[in-house]
Amino acid sequence: MFKLIKYSFYFIVGLFLILFLIGLLSSPKDSGIVDLSKSGYGVSYVCSLGGEKSKIKISGNIATETTAAGIVIDYSNVNKTDKGAYTIEGSSKHGRSWFIGAQSYLLLDTQMIPYNCR
Repeated sequence: MFKLIKYSFYFIVGLFLILFLIGLLSSPKDSGIVDLSKSGYGVSYVCSLGGEKSKIKISGNIATETTAAGIVIDYSNVNKTDKGAYTIEGSSKHGRSWFIGAQSYLLLDTQMIPYNCR
């Protein structure tokens, strides 16, 4: 009887150990995109081209841009890559989006305008 309990205990401990190691060694599928929707993450950038400056505030997966002319543009789709770059899409002004990274760009329809974002 004691051997049956002992072997049952070892079986259960071994099963948990195997399940733990499988979970530890298997890597989740990484798309390179960080989910910002559940965080209170907030960051701001000032993007300039010559004397023109746009201010971009990112909060979670939404962003707001205030242009040099004072026009406020809302964005509904913000993604952050695992390298720290942002893609900002879903503009309230059709055909406008941003890529903010080591080199930043304002995308207007088919034009890529380089900006300096800090």
